[in-house]
Amino acid sequence: MKMRNEKMDFYKGMLIIGVILGHTVTALKADAQINIWMCTFLRTFDMPMFAFITGLFLNQSMKKHTSLENLKSKSCHILWPVLLWTVLVNLLTHNLNLYYWYLWSIFVCCVLMILTGAICGNKHQLTPIILIMCCVILHCGVGERLNVGFLFFPCMIGYYSDILKIWEKKIGKIGKALVIALFGILLYFWKSEYSVWNIGCNILRSSRQEVVLIIFRGCIGLVGSLSMMTLYSILYDVLKKFKVDRINTYIASLGKATLEIYILQTIFIELILGKLVWVLDRYIGKNVFALHTILGGYICAPLIAVISAGVLCMMQKYLKKIPVIGSYLFGLPLGRNKSRRSSENEKTDS
Repeated sequence: MKMRNEKMDFYKGMLIIGVILGHTVTALKADAQINIWMCTFLRTFDMPMFAFITGLFLNQSMKKHTSLENLKSKSCHILWPVLLWTVLVNLLTHNLNLYYWYLWSIFVCCVLMILTGAICGNKHQLTPIILIMCCVILHCGVGERLNVGFLFFPCMIGYYSDILKIWEKKIGKIGKALVIALFGILLYFWKSEYSVWNIGCNILRSSRQEVVLIIFRGCIGLVGSLSMMTLYSILYDVLKKFKVDRINTYIASLGKATLEIYILQTIFIELILGKLVWVLDRYIGKNVFALHTILGGYICAPLIAVISAGVLCMMQKYLKKIPVIGSYLFGLPLGRNKSRRSSENEKTDS
């Protein structure tokens, strides 16, 4: 059986810590209208990079399995858990909301990619044309509530092109340094108001300035993904060189369970922690974390994020051990051990 790519798991582990960090900052500041630069920085690349990696793995899976097998795998390992946990969270909160937007959105992206591959077959020249058409359509209001257009572009780049191979093997150190420098320049012009939650993906209902910002957002997401992948790779190699393998192993273990951790952090970070901070704010009459942004955003939030990621990783392992129920909490079993092991390696990450 093919071994997992630990460095790729390391990338995903760093990303899920960033996602939890961003949500922790949001929870700690409650309703306070303050801007934490760290959160703004993470939002430029975290979801696009996850989508990019998803497209990359889906491309590999499409070469090994049929379109029907891939549709079944994504339905079992993405659609089922997001349906199940959305119902559970709605029951816990006594409301009716569409939680886990990322998982809903990435599932739609995967389905479109798989169907495109099935339609085109051996006519590979049609693939980019259809994918580009899908990308344009998804920026015209289709899937607007789930921000599918936001994720489809990086997912499409990861799926169709060999950009990662080119980036790793043909782009030298100077080229990578220039791309990282470009990312730094783009960050200088980036503002939190440009996020998908503020200006959306619908170019038909956007002004000319907003259309430019949507294109800008796609560019910084792609450049940021490649830049952070390089920086994470350097960090991984440095830790390995100094024989701090425990840190690499810990972060990689998080990367192997990003979907599960993402699902659980919605409950414990976004809902419970957010509610506790809100109650504390009302009880003492002020939000200590919002008043002291360095304390809340750059000390408390990172500590909570790193610890929470580890706790949630252990929690999902114990939840999976629950007799009968545990095997269905984060995906439907495919029936055969061989298929199950294969899908574990190819499962799309949150």
